[in-house]
Amino acid sequence: MDHIDVIVIGAGPTGLYTAHKVAEAGYRVVVLEEHKEIGVPVHCAGLVGYRSLKEFDLYWEDVVLNKVRGAKIFSPSCRTVLEIVRSDTQACVLDRENFDKKIYERALSEGAEVLLGHKAIDVSVHHNYVEIICSDRKHSARILVDAEGARRSIAKKLGVSTPSRGILPAVQMEFKGVHDIDDKIVEVYLGRKWSNGFFGWLIPISEDLARIGLASARNVVYRFNLMTRLHPALKGRLNRARIIRRSVGFVITHGPLKKTCGKRFVLVGDAAGHVKPTTGGGIIYGVKGASIASRVILRSLSRDTAICVYDELWRREFGRDLRFMLIIRKILNKLNDNALENLMFNFKEYGLEDILVRYGDIDEQYRLVRGLVKNPLIILAILRTLIS
Repeated sequence: MDHIDVIVIGAGPTGLYTAHKVAEAGYRVVVLEEHKEIGVPVHCAGLVGYRSLKEFDLYWEDVVLNKVRGAKIFSPSCRTVLEIVRSDTQACVLDRENFDKKIYERALSEGAEVLLGHKAIDVSVHHNYVEIICSDRKHSARILVDAEGARRSIAKKLGVSTPSRGILPAVQMEFKGVHDIDDKIVEVYLGRKWSNGFFGWLIPISEDLARIGLASARNVVYRFNLMTRLHPALKGRLNRARIIRRSVGFVITHGPLKKTCGKRFVLVGDAAGHVKPTTGGGIIYGVKGASIASRVILRSLSRDTAICVYDELWRREFGRDLRFMLIIRKILNKLNDNALENLMFNFKEYGLEDILVRYGDIDEQYRLVRGLVKNPLIILAILRTLIS
């Protein structure tokens, strides 16, 4: 068995980001990836905040397919449309496969080793090392980073309690020949008629090319087909469109796990639940957690200190944001379509759309909540919704 400083399970953005940060400090890092190619298959809608990409040095012009300035949010019947649009770029539509490959190349350049086609099937934690068993060999390391994503099979073997709900199947297809696309505006389709527990979306890539998807707790394929055929905002726009790419995956809405580290392991990214419960986006909060994890790991490796402080540090850094987003998700899930129609109508009626534009942020959504609660009109809008 090779002895390694850090083993990372999963070569997605958060796993590779952690590997890069630890390897550049001179430690031996090995990444185990079950698939035989980085970035394949694609499980992500690929919409990421522009400012956050810049902040974490993850912006590469050649993997950006489009830049968007905001979103239109459609009520269940399309009677009300909230437009949250700014004059400058708010988010980027990424080529996810090549985005992952960029982070992979950066990790390799710092000396990290990435073993493709190596699936971790079991793990055991010992006093001063952790052992990972793959199908053909064993590896031992001082610290394990679990970045395996939503399935969390290794996390369960580590004794981590994982939620049974809040992991929704999702379907997305790339359509060529879509009519009436504003290539700077994302479209969001709310309502239980279309999705149980989430929403549908259209993410523009160009003037006639878009990613259209939906996540739902039940009947996701049926609901996706229903939405693309009958949703008032999409009806007729796909008549001559053809599907050029299909992808499936999961959207996490349950919020962060209660335990994300142990004696010799940490969880990052989707495995830790570092995902926005409102929108299902996980890249930026995953990288935020990976950045904290890498600092904790480096301190542990150099001083032989415990890594359990990781839980405290990420909760202090962005735990509040995820908690507020989880509250919003739970509220939205409790609203029936009639209540949602009324709430969105009242938002527009009381001019709260302007607050959405002013404070809305694809990544730091806590700013929006703070902006709304400061405005007394939000109370009127909610009361009017409850009365109706």
